[in-house]
Amino acid sequence: MKNYFRVQDVMDLLDLTRRKILYWDKIGLAPATLHTKSGRVYSVQDLFFVYLVTVLRDRISVQKMKPVIAQVADLIQKSSKPMSDLVLLIGEENIFVFDGEVYFNEESKGEFLVVSVKDFLECVATKLEKTA
Repeated sequence: MKNYFRVQDVMDLLDLTRRKILYWDKIGLAPATLHTKSGRVYSVQDLFFVYLVTVLRDRISVQKMKPVIAQVADLIQKSSKPMSDLVLLIGEENIFVFDGEVYFNEESKGEFLVVSVKDFLECVATKLEKTA
């Protein structure tokens, strides 16, 4: 799989408009790793965060999304496992990043959005193979 993606790649992979991607970059919601003369360059992790914004945008406001994205980024950074081994559980008030077995207890409240990084990366790899 590629390590870096141009805006056009992100548009094609995630079915987004250039305007939306650039807006999310501008407000710091899903910024690109690099800004070069020829355009923005997104890492695999950046691409995942753009995807995460697309998943969250129908569930929470942009104001609430920024701290969620920041917290997920921090939790991913702290994990000792590769990003592809992580599963995110995102609730209204809690975010969990799991790198192994997931357990729920009776104190868990509300519904959680389950986001598998591995499934996302496999989907991207499949799309890239089809366009190659």
